[in-house]
Amino acid sequence: MVQYFSLITIALLVLCSVILNVDASLMHEWRRVFWVNAYSDDYMHLSSTC
Repeated sequence: MVQYFSLITIALLVLCSVILNVDASLMHEWRRVFWVNAYSDDYMHLSSTC
């Protein structure tokens, strides 16, 4: 039972990390498109420092 639980936990962690990576990349693209129109200079400066 403990092994089964640990396998589920590992699978969930991997799944969450994949979803977060995809979501982060999509959000980055969306923010880049959106913020470049509004605050191009400030956003480019912030994104280059992060």
